[in-house]
Amino acid sequence: IGDCTEPAPPSGGASSASRVGPRPGWMPVRIVEDAARSNGMDMLSMLVGIYGSRELFVEEYRSMLAGRLLENRNYDTDREVHTLELLKLRFGETDMRTCEIMVKDIDDSKRVVSNIRSTLSARQPDAEGRSPGSPPKSPPTPPGMILDAAILSHVFWPSLPRTKMRPHPSLKSHMDAFGREFYKLKNPRRLVWINGLGSVTLDLQLEGEEAARKYTVSPTQATLVAHFGDKDAWTSAELAEEMAWTEEGVRRAMALWIRNGVIKVVSSGGSSATTYRLATLEELRAKTSARMKISGVENDLKAQGSFSEEEDEDEEMMLAKGGLGDSSKAEEDLKTYESYVMGMLTNLGQLPLDRIQNMLKMFMSAGGTGGRKYDMNTQQLSSFLRTLCRQEKIEFVNHTYRLVKK
Repeated sequence: IGDCTEPAPPSGGASSASRVGPRPGWMPVRIVEDAARSNGMDMLSMLVGIYGSRELFVEEYRSMLAGRLLENRNYDTDREVHTLELLKLRFGETDMRTCEIMVKDIDDSKRVVSNIRSTLSARQPDAEGRSPGSPPKSPPTPPGMILDAAILSHVFWPSLPRTKMRPHPSLKSHMDAFGREFYKLKNPRRLVWINGLGSVTLDLQLEGEEAARKYTVSPTQATLVAHFGDKDAWTSAELAEEMAWTEEGVRRAMALWIRNGVIKVVSSGGSSATTYRLATLEELRAKTSARMKISGVENDLKAQGSFSEEEDEDEEMMLAKGGLGDSSKAEEDLKTYESYVMGMLTNLGQLPLDRIQNMLKMFMSAGGTGGRKYDMNTQQLSSFLRTLCRQEKIEFVNHTYRLVKK
């Protein structure tokens, strides 16, 4: 593009002084921003087309927003607010009103939790709801325990899974004290706890161990290991009764602690109840060394512990199945998950763990694939993908998974 106001050179004459070109100071028209804006709108229109209607797209976004907000432990909603404002420009404020209330719930939770926490810390002796000198109504709250809560207006949130599980008494007493303070602050509203949601960061220290080990687990897994502070050995039936839960659920949640070497399986006899006991410090150290050896972190610990890659692979599969043993239903579900993962990597090349998790939730959210609804957490999916890596079906390179090149 140039300024063509100069006369064209006469035919047959190739004068170097007569040329066509841009005048001094000329700048090309900037079209990058318009193209980016157009591409962004086209991408949004494409997503709406995939879901079939704007209502279905907004509903799916609402479900994904709920997951991100509940996984956010710092009450930081800046990113979600920014995305929400952009979507409001596209869909209008009416369609995004419920999402706006969900974000507001998290912002309000931060203020309420801070208020209740300061109140409880100011009068710690009365946190159990009793007068001085009277016997405690429930086990005392462990020192150093900090409780955060996402307080949701359930009418505006998607349906959340509710696990009928009884928390450990030490945690339950803290939840009750928090609930009483909330009632005083927001009367007549009361808290109804969803015991299976959330996460617990805890420090575990076996007898004789110098430093505690930090774990971030689900409330169910935290409740399980907390019971081993009361006694060293439990059967799956005893734990199920203590937690008002199912033995199948106990076995699924216990797989994490078995993998990390905190809990040992004493006996597992088919249909009979499985017996678990707390591992000794030597067993825990041997297990930790073996896992570090396999990951290549400490190759010099090769001689410590009795461990094999086959044993580790079995535990990977047990964790991926959720501790369901050799259940044929679990095997079928894992085959379904594998077909989806292989299809994703075939079409998209390579994907990180969180992207695979989100896509599985999206495509299998309705449970209409012939199997159950996808319910793996990130850790179980990671264990399942490691098993596929061991089987040389996929490989893990630069923090992403891809098909093995043959």
